[in-house]
Amino acid sequence: MLSEQHHRQLHMIAAYLPGVNYDWEKEKMVHVFSVLAELLGYRMMWEESEGVCFCNHNDGFPRIFLERNQEKIQSVWLDIDTFREMDLLLKYSSRSNDKINELTIERLYKLDAAVRFLTVFWGPPKFYGEFWDPGFPRDQYVAIMMALWKMNNVNIALQVEHQERNYPISLNMLITPDRESASKQVDALVNQ
Repeated sequence: MLSEQHHRQLHMIAAYLPGVNYDWEKEKMVHVFSVLAELLGYRMMWEESEGVCFCNHNDGFPRIFLERNQEKIQSVWLDIDTFREMDLLLKYSSRSNDKINELTIERLYKLDAAVRFLTVFWGPPKFYGEFWDPGFPRDQYVAIMMALWKMNNVNIALQVEHQERNYPISLNMLITPDRESASKQVDALVNQ
């Protein structure tokens, strides 16, 4: 289900991410991810108060986005496969709900293939399932389905997202600091 391009992209990501030193300082993280962006054929498109965006030369859509909070990076988002033409789909298709379901299922199949691929490099994910599954990591962003690896004090979530009807349907990777211990501390305080 994954294309040759997806395999190449995932192979570079799988080989590159474990060697990254995640200190979350903006300048260092921009440098680290500019190297990955170049390997993937992307270039820096813009830097603004909300973050830094790398894209490919053809369409200009964000492919790597470093979300920024002052001089720190909060998260890194990598596009794997995103359907962005939601406005056209909703405007011109009488079967838009069927097509949205079809596109979502297609990305769920790609997620499964990508998880199998990445498992070869990183081992099995710590979690693989849906938001409502027992054991869903409470410190994670809500996705339709997610596989989660923990390495180098970060969470790497490969996920399928479709937040609302008008938003893109996306297979992406979200890298965030590991906040599980903070989440457990909050749970312990609440339970006292």
